[in-house]
Amino acid sequence: NADVSRFVAFVLEEVCGFDAGTGTWQRGSNVPADWGRRVVTGETAKPRHLWQGPRGATLPVFFDDAARLGIGRSRRTVSQALGWLRAGREQLPRA
Repeated sequence: NADVSRFVAFVLEEVCGFDAGTGTWQRGSNVPADWGRRVVTGETAKPRHLWQGPRGATLPVFFDDAARLGIGRSRRTVSQALGWLRAGREQLPRA
């Protein structure tokens, strides 16, 4: 849904500060195919939005329109996002 995408973009850019001054956004079909990763179900998962910042920082954003994540149909989206993370080489920074 375009309205949801615009709202998420607004929150991440204006509220959280992930804007053009700190990095670059790729959205929708502009997210390169090489960011797609095969998940355990055999499907390819790819973030709907991808922010890339300095020193290799990345923020992949996955969407689902369900009212509650991880319940019912939205379990698939959560599973794909986790599978995408597991298939990658990114690591969370250590404190």
